[in-house]
Amino acid sequence: MKQPVISLDFTDNLRYLTQTLFFFKFLINLKQLFQLIEAFWLSLNDSVSRTLNRCSENKHYRCCGEADVSY
Repeated sequence: MKQPVISLDFTDNLRYLTQTLFFFKFLINLKQLFQLIEAFWLSLNDSVSRTLNRCSENKHYRCCGEADVSY
């Protein structure tokens, strides 16, 4: 008995499903990349603001990049 041939519709549907899954996987990876960039940016921003606050509160000129004017 002859095996039935897979219809073109099934392969097209399978191809569409595969492309859709890869697209969603790409979107998830893109979202994770943006979350990583956002976490890095917030960490950098927090570090800079803490440094600037410490400089302004302590009047420590050296950490702000200015010359030490104490005699």
